[in-house]
Amino acid sequence: MADLVSAEVLGGLENFPYGVWYHNRREVVKTLDGKRVRKRPRSEWIAVPSPDAGVPLQTVLAARKTVENNEKHTSAGRREWQLSGGIARCGECGCALIALTSHYNYTKKDGEKVKCLRPYYRCATYRRLGRQGCSMHRTLHAARTEEVVWGP
Repeated sequence: MADLVSAEVLGGLENFPYGVWYHNRREVVKTLDGKRVRKRPRSEWIAVPSPDAGVPLQTVLAARKTVENNEKHTSAGRREWQLSGGIARCGECGCALIALTSHYNYTKKDGEKVKCLRPYYRCATYRRLGRQGCSMHRTLHAARTEEVVWGP
């Protein structure tokens, strides 16, 4: 730990087992088509001591091995939602549109099974209250809606 943190930080640590978490590992860069994340050089990382959580190392390694080949999906399907956060509003009630993703599978004619994500926007009031809150029951296909909004 002495090689990673300053003497001042090291002096404030109690006699516990500590792990290390690194701050400043990535940098978000704005580009014309959104944001990109890139790794910073290791020399710019900031080591932060973190106390031992008490979980045995074998348990941690077994958990990592279990999930190492899992598909990485967020609820948004790893998609950047351009109109969420209150930018787009419902034409009926004025409430913000929320981003949703439906998952569906289909089988091609050659027998190959395909997993797909269908991103779309929906009125938050309709999602929460149904037709009593808003009459806008339709969903808006995300790509087409964004194209219309941001297009020429």
